[in-house]
Amino acid sequence: MSDMATLLDGVTDTCETPSEPRLSTILYGHEAVEELLLKDIKNGRLPHALILSGASGIGKATLAFRLARYLLSGKENDSLFIGADNPVAKRIASGGHMDLKLIEPSFEDENGKKSATRIIRVFQIRKINEFLSQTAAENGWRVVIIDEAELMNNQAQNAVLKILEEPPEQSIFILIASESGKFLPTIHSRCRMIPMSALDDNVMERLLNKFDVPVKEQKNLIKIADGRIGYALELYNNDGMKVYKQVLKIFSNMSELENHALIRKILDNKIDYSLFMEMLINFLAKMAKLSAINKTEEYDEIISCYSAQKWFDLWETTSNNYKHGQIANLDKQTIIMQTLNKIKG
Repeated sequence: MSDMATLLDGVTDTCETPSEPRLSTILYGHEAVEELLLKDIKNGRLPHALILSGASGIGKATLAFRLARYLLSGKENDSLFIGADNPVAKRIASGGHMDLKLIEPSFEDENGKKSATRIIRVFQIRKINEFLSQTAAENGWRVVIIDEAELMNNQAQNAVLKILEEPPEQSIFILIASESGKFLPTIHSRCRMIPMSALDDNVMERLLNKFDVPVKEQKNLIKIADGRIGYALELYNNDGMKVYKQVLKIFSNMSELENHALIRKILDNKIDYSLFMEMLINFLAKMAKLSAINKTEEYDEIISCYSAQKWFDLWETTSNNYKHGQIANLDKQTIIMQTLNKIKG
């Protein structure tokens, strides 16, 4: 394959920067969605259940907590912004607000036994019933946020559906989902879908500046993240650019010795296995998409190595192998070897 030197130019390693939806009061690029929600609140037409849908890392959870802070504070501002010094914002940030319930996927079942997959189970949804059965601690709204809601199993979805059929007064469910197609149709019918778009490059740059990401890092982060600020910050915090270099090298003429060296680095935890596999899967998906629409941009040398169908097959196989490996707790070395052989084959 072709030399990747030009693509690797300027890719540097990274350090830490803060990023947490529960804490963040910054939200750019979704002004139209915010205006819609504000209008509904002021007109008394806010739905009892919302689905915030869109790619991971674009600000869905940040908007959910932003809406929660606004409702629980009782403010009537011209935006959903509530400052971090507000008492309600402080309680939400600490996880101590009695009128906010957050549900997230977990590896643990009801008895604390760990499984191979992160899901939302029915016992977690039953806690919502307990939460909603109590009077609001501050005589106002009660907010339920279900993050990565597409990971609810069928029992959990049916339990949520029962609550949505007769929701308590002044309560709102906010379901955050990257794959809302996994919901039961009846859940869709009882929620308002709020689609959220990936952020454009100007917004990404503005946010990266807000989080004090050095300018020299921003171009590559924006290119890789595809409008997902959360993903960009995750990469920045976790040596993501170093991993990106390694992903690019796979599509050069890597020798068997270099293949084994890569595997050794991952097994020795010098390169994070999950970050490597997820970045590789994202890269394959991007190559498949660009190849299909004949938009090669700066990836011309890489994309020309395979047909659009081959890129799609590589993405699908690698993604399925990685997921299967997580579920079955397969050996990392086996998964990586299968992946590299498939790419090189």
